[in-house]
Amino acid sequence: MNPYHILEIHKNSSTNEIKNAYKKLALRYHPDKNKNNKEECEKKFKEISEAYQILNDEKKKEFYDLTGSINNPNFELTPEELFDNIFQNVDPKLKQFIKTTYNNINNAINNSEYKNLANIYENIDKSQLINNGAELIKDIFIDKLKENKTNSNITNEYLVLDITKITKLNKIVIPIDSYFKNRYYKLQFLDKERNLSSIVTLDTEYLSHDLNIDNIKYNFQLIDDKDKIYKRTNSYDLCCNVDIGIDDYFSGFQLILLHSKKDINFSINISNNTNIIKLPGYGFPIYSKNTYGDLYIAFKIIKNINRLHPLPETSYYKKSETIYSLIDTINLYE
Repeated sequence: MNPYHILEIHKNSSTNEIKNAYKKLALRYHPDKNKNNKEECEKKFKEISEAYQILNDEKKKEFYDLTGSINNPNFELTPEELFDNIFQNVDPKLKQFIKTTYNNINNAINNSEYKNLANIYENIDKSQLINNGAELIKDIFIDKLKENKTNSNITNEYLVLDITKITKLNKIVIPIDSYFKNRYYKLQFLDKERNLSSIVTLDTEYLSHDLNIDNIKYNFQLIDDKDKIYKRTNSYDLCCNVDIGIDDYFSGFQLILLHSKKDINFSINISNNTNIIKLPGYGFPIYSKNTYGDLYIAFKIIKNINRLHPLPETSYYKKSETIYSLIDTINLYE
C-alpha cells in the first residue's frame, strides 16, 4: 500500500494538500454517490481513508517515509467516520451541494464517449447545477439574515468541562427559562495536561449534539431542569397543571401565570367535556422559523373548594379544546 499513490500526491505534499487530496477523492468515490459501482467504490473509499489516516498522523507518516511499510495497521476511524469528521465544519447545505455537483460532473464524465472537455460539458446536467447553486445562494442569504437577528441571543455564559472526565454520552441540565433567553449554549473544554481549551456553541433548538473531539465522537444531550410550573411534552411544546375550585369550573376564572415569554393573563371557561386548553405561541422558541410552540394547560378540580382564582375580567374566554381536537393535534410524546 502506497498512501501517496492512493491520494495522488507527492512525498513533499503539505498537510493542507494531503487534506484537500483526501476531500477530492472521498467525494469522487463515496459509495452513496456511486451506486452503480458501489462495491468497487467502497474498496477505493476505504483505501483513501486508510491512506489519509497514515499521512495525517505524524508518527505513522514518519515511519512509512523511513521504512516504506505501515507500523500500525489498525485505523482509529472507519471510512464513513473519517469522511464526517473531515467535513464536520462545512455547512450541511454546502456539503450537500458539493456532493451533488461532484456526482453530476462524475456522471457526465462516465457518460461521455470521447472524454474531452466539450463532450463532458455537453453531458453535465446544467439545469440541476444552476438550480442547486441558486438554492444554495438563497439559503446562505437567508441564514445570514437570521444570523443578524439571532446574534443578540448568543450568551457569554458557558459551562466548563474537563475533557478527561467527559464520556461518550453526556447530559447537560438547562433551566427551561434559559431557552427563551438565549438560542445558543456554550461549552468550554479544558485539557489541563496539554494546557489547551476550546469553546463549542450548541444550538438549543436541537436537544442532541454530536461533537468530534480528538477524532472521538461524543454525544451531548440537553436536558430540562425541573421547573415549578412547566414541563416539556415534545421538541417545542410545553404543558402544565393548574388546580381550580368548583366555582372556577362552572363560572369561569382569570388565569394568571408567570411565563418566560410573556406572563399569562386570560379569562378561562371550561367547556366541551374536557379540562385542557391550548395557548398557541407559549411553547419553546423555534428560532429557525421565528415562532414558538404551544402550551397545553390541564385543570384539576379540587373538591370542597369553591374558588382558587379571581373572577374573569372580560366576557371573552379562552375555551377548552374538545377531546377529539386534542387527539388530532397534540403529540405529547414524540
